[in-house]
Amino acid sequence: MGKVKTLDAFRCFIGLALGVIWLPATDASEIVLLANSRPKGSIVRLGDVAEVRGIDSSEVRRLQSLPLMPAPAPGTYQFLRLQQVRELLEARGEDVMAHHFNGATQVRIGTDVPVPNLARRTLPKKITTSIRIQVREEVHKAIVDHLHENASPNEPWQVAFELTDAQLRQLADATTPIAVIGGQSPWNGLQNLTIRSTTPAGLISIPLVANVSLPEPIVVAIHTIPRGAVVRADDVALRRVAGNSNRLDSKSNTHGGRPFMRLDQVLGAETKRAIPAGDVLTQQAVQQPVVVKRGDTVTITARASGVTVRSYARARESGSRGDLIVVESLEGRESIAARVVGLRQVEVFAHGVDASAYGIDSPAGMDRIPIQKNQTPRPGPVLDDELVAKQPVAGILR
Repeated sequence: MGKVKTLDAFRCFIGLALGVIWLPATDASEIVLLANSRPKGSIVRLGDVAEVRGIDSSEVRRLQSLPLMPAPAPGTYQFLRLQQVRELLEARGEDVMAHHFNGATQVRIGTDVPVPNLARRTLPKKITTSIRIQVREEVHKAIVDHLHENASPNEPWQVAFELTDAQLRQLADATTPIAVIGGQSPWNGLQNLTIRSTTPAGLISIPLVANVSLPEPIVVAIHTIPRGAVVRADDVALRRVAGNSNRLDSKSNTHGGRPFMRLDQVLGAETKRAIPAGDVLTQQAVQQPVVVKRGDTVTITARASGVTVRSYARARESGSRGDLIVVESLEGRESIAARVVGLRQVEVFAHGVDASAYGIDSPAGMDRIPIQKNQTPRPGPVLDDELVAKQPVAGILR
């Protein structure tokens, strides 16, 4: 019997305790987050971003005065989520479980850009070309500096943007250096930026969409390459070079021409002039090495269907590999156009003729293959069994 009473008393105690736990606190404050906030000072307080409700007026005033964060700069804004408000209060030792939170899910904190008093300002009546260029250069430099600081300090960023005449007038009236905020990784493509500065009428903040990109890597000289040198792998490298600083337009660089985009395009080539370190290699700066010089005795190879004939000729002009030059017989009576294929070696192609049609069944009869004079070489058949005969060039040129 005594045990039953003890058990009933224990149950009653548990029930009272649970009742106390689940009993709502009637003196708890309610914090209702606002959708928009305009702080009055340099510190954002709870009363700036939320409406605080409660029975105890002194507690309400205490909560309203709790500092949360520094206020955004004039003309800018920042979003603060409800969960972030709870975390900021908890970081200051506030018991967030003792309060009810509701209202908006986030609050926009900031102030509008001051409206300039045009009556007090002295703005240029007309945006001249020089003002337009100067302002654009300052904005471009500010954006590139922003990218160097926040993205990559060594990349030659390319930036494209447009400014209206009204924006140009504002920036032309600036009294402090232009600053840039905004943008996001990976920093390529369209970036939402904000241009900030100060004018006699106050702070200005201009939204700007800029197209940010990086140039394609091109071949650059690692060190000075002398004139007439053969370009080697340790002479050049692929690097990104900004369009306004790659010295492509410099008279000391490559004298114009399209830059090379691959290393294999310049390896083995011969420089036409000395190329300073850091300069871009273009098609006007290098050439293929001259492998046939005017007056050289060259081996001339003629190809017809199934047969190949080799003889000798004299080059009437110099050429690099792949060039089309004129060669003549050693007697100087016949001439033909031939393609340079190697060191003192040229090649001509006959039309697709059948060697058997000319009764050629031995090297001795190969001089009867007709090859037209001054014929531009064309690709011939691939030979499986190559017949070689050293015949006078007159037979080839006949």
